[in-house]
Amino acid sequence: MLKYSPSDVINAFDGAKNINSAIKKFLKNDVGNDSKSEKFIKNLRLVLASKNLENKEGYILKHLPDFETHLMVLARYAYVEPVDRMTEQVVSSFADDFNSTYSKTQTGIEIKNADKFKEIVLKVVSLIENGFKEAAIPSSNFMKNVMLFIIFEKEVLEAVIPVIVQT
Repeated sequence: MLKYSPSDVINAFDGAKNINSAIKKFLKNDVGNDSKSEKFIKNLRLVLASKNLENKEGYILKHLPDFETHLMVLARYAYVEPVDRMTEQVVSSFADDFNSTYSKTQTGIEIKNADKFKEIVLKVVSLIENGFKEAAIPSSNFMKNVMLFIIFEKEVLEAVIPVIVQT
């Protein structure tokens, strides 16, 4: 994943219109019987309501990377409409061409057309960045990770990140 700071996470959640609704949705849909996840998210709600930036950053830092996926899913819920819109744009604009640039192997993926793979990845990143501007979503590597996590399968994402980092 792209490197990001706890303040990137905090800015993303502070910029959300209704973080409490996103937290409720997460607790309802994604926690199940996992008391650790429930405790983390409920405590996160309290921490985010705090005015103390050091406490917020400390809480996020303390729980990374263990709860990174939770934070990304919560960010998706916090910005569900623009995230869904951007995801649909990426899929409808690039999926077929992109999928033709690689093939799956038993150990990951094999890139068949590196130039086209890179070109499409960079177009996707540009679309994401423009989508953030249009939707007034705080742009950060954390939020880019959220979008990349939603758009790409894990083994594909492992090949996408180095392309983004190199540019």
